[in-house]
Amino acid sequence: AWYPAVALPLLVATIVLIRQGGVSAQRLGLTPGRLPLELAMGGFGFGLGALEFLILQPVPIIEQFAWVPFLLASLSLLIFTGFAEELWFRGLLQHSALRALGNKAIVYVALLFAILHIGYLSFIDFLFVLAVGLIFGLIVLRTGSILGVTLAHGTTNITLFLLLPHTSNSDATQFTNIVWIVILGGTVIGTIAIALALWLGPRQAQTPDAPSNQHAAQEQGMLASE
Repeated sequence: AWYPAVALPLLVATIVLIRQGGVSAQRLGLTPGRLPLELAMGGFGFGLGALEFLILQPVPIIEQFAWVPFLLASLSLLIFTGFAEELWFRGLLQHSALRALGNKAIVYVALLFAILHIGYLSFIDFLFVLAVGLIFGLIVLRTGSILGVTLAHGTTNITLFLLLPHTSNSDATQFTNIVWIVILGGTVIGTIAIALALWLGPRQAQTPDAPSNQHAAQEQGMLASE
């Protein structure tokens, strides 16, 4: 329940900043790009979630596995961690940092992303999240879309907080086997999709916005008044 409470103010602040800055949806990565590959990238998150589970060993966020609570919790994680955090970090922050830092913006944003996770009190997890942030940043820079990393981020947390905690506490061998088939299959598909997306290149790479017509007109008016 605390994910929406944390993410909603972040989303509101992000939307306000986007409107104030006049940042286009395209520059924020809010475009599908190569849609089939972007959707397939979500599978990469299953592998990331499995690795982070080995590091953190968290308890499940729902006490007992049932489909309705699982689907609701999954949707919450996808929206309030996957979309909200990727819009903020790889969308707005990375876009803005590109102006000042160039490609080094990926490192800067990845560091901020990793710092967000220091509450887990694990240096190994900090390094892991830093590496994930670098990978996600490169994907967005190359593809110009946050859709793939949003799905991968969401499936990472679904695996970390919902799927694997219940398999470790479950006596249902069939359920555990299905989960691991999904994790392994999704990771392979997602990895191939990312490799293809990086190789094929962008339909529209993430770059800073040029000054808008409104901002340009304001600047010309100020110069004329002087």
